[in-house]
Amino acid sequence: MELILGAAAFVLFFVKELSDFYGKPVKAAVILYPLGILMLAAATVLQLGAVRRTGFCIAAAAFLTLQLYALFGSFPNKDAYAESEKQTVCDSGLYALCRHPGFWAFAGLYACLFLGTRLPALTAVLYTGLDLALIIAEDIIFFPKTIDGYEDYRDRVPFLIPGLKGIKK
Repeated sequence: MELILGAAAFVLFFVKELSDFYGKPVKAAVILYPLGILMLAAATVLQLGAVRRTGFCIAAAAFLTLQLYALFGSFPNKDAYAESEKQTVCDSGLYALCRHPGFWAFAGLYACLFLGTRLPALTAVLYTGLDLALIIAEDIIFFPKTIDGYEDYRDRVPFLIPGLKGIKK
């Protein structure tokens, strides 16, 4: 049941992107992203089990911090997660390295939770795969239409693997 709850969170993220994509964000859609985060967090916590390796749990905490920074500390949140007009691209900080730096933090978090607790491997793989599917859809379908300058940003900044130019910047 918890696995399904976490997977359903990604459905909410996708529906939020669809709402923005069609240009008339539904007022109720503003709640979808925070609700999805709560659902994913609850589903994950309910599946954790006992700590097996403390070092991996500490690394998981570091990856969670990096993920939160990538999602909420790198750009104005109201532009990305609230009801708003077209967003502007963020190409500084982590977003100068690659277009979806949060993916690595997310994948690292779930890998460390699997290795450090009794989180099922299926959960780690499924949630990481759903995250990758969502960011592919964002990169190809949603963001070019909902973020000003995204096409140019996509030409300049690598998708997932940081480039030397981004590291220098």
